[in-house]
Amino acid sequence: MSTQAIPIIDLSPYLNGTDKNKVVDEIYYACKNVGFFYIIGHGVPDELVTGVHQKAKEFFDLPFDKKKVLSIQPGTIRGYQNLGQNITKNKRDWHEGLDYYIELTPDQLSQTTHVEEFEVSQNQDPNANRRQVLNNLLRGNNPWPDSPSDFRSTFETYIQHLLRLGAAIMSCIALGLKLPEDYFSSQNLISNPFWVFRIIGYPPLQGATMEEVGVSCGEHTDYGCLTMVNQDGTKDALQILTKEGEWISANPVPGAFVMNIGDMMTVWTGGEFKSTLHRVVHKGTGYRTSIPFFYEPNFEAKVNPMCGVKEAFTEVVYGRHLLNKVASNFKYDDEPKN
Repeated sequence: MSTQAIPIIDLSPYLNGTDKNKVVDEIYYACKNVGFFYIIGHGVPDELVTGVHQKAKEFFDLPFDKKKVLSIQPGTIRGYQNLGQNITKNKRDWHEGLDYYIELTPDQLSQTTHVEEFEVSQNQDPNANRRQVLNNLLRGNNPWPDSPSDFRSTFETYIQHLLRLGAAIMSCIALGLKLPEDYFSSQNLISNPFWVFRIIGYPPLQGATMEEVGVSCGEHTDYGCLTMVNQDGTKDALQILTKEGEWISANPVPGAFVMNIGDMMTVWTGGEFKSTLHRVVHKGTGYRTSIPFFYEPNFEAKVNPMCGVKEAFTEVVYGRHLLNKVASNFKYDDEPKN
């Protein structure tokens, strides 16, 4: 299976209404058989797709002291992580990044009962930092850098485009599953998607200096619903695991987003769609940037199987699933590793 075996799907016939069925069938096939696909014809302006990479590179080029002011601290997950601070399967990942989450209003916070239930259940847990992480995930604010110029406004515009794109893809998925086009939104499953957004910088792995480093980003499945990856032109870095057990490269396709489904789609479809293991192994010589946007269910969404082997899955509250995953994602040290 080569990169070309990852389907390339033109979304424009769905968006302009000329051939919705073709797009729906292609997305359904990709979700069921591959778990990854490329989307072109998505309507996000080319200058924005490439412009966010320029802003990312400018930020990562700043001196460490300039980036450090945005650092995550014990009990927080929003902000800057230096090389090796992100953890996958107990191994340090060799990348730096900025992590942002939707900021909930006071009214929304008051409705997050599952967080409180989860925190109460951890009362005997001696790891206080874990509880702080769970708390601050929802209550913290996103720290934005003062430079480069227009960084925040550029990315906030970009987020709005990707929210629209995510809603369109989810409508296609609903139709592919023989559900109403607005099923996920009308059932209050993605009516207020809890988005997560990462801006990631990958130096070559040859520069790794710590024994406990794994790869650029260790193998994992994504937690939620739908991931939209905007990667620069670096080849042979993002890799996916095929059903045959072979790691293949999801190389950049000009103007395309790499899309993949997450754990909640596996539950919703009773295993008909399966989230796919993927990783980043950047052995090239240049500095790579990647900007994944995670289009997630409502934080309070109760995810139950709608089809497939329903008895193999139990209800998952998305927010609780997310909190369990991110609570151990970081080592809270901030000394420069490069």
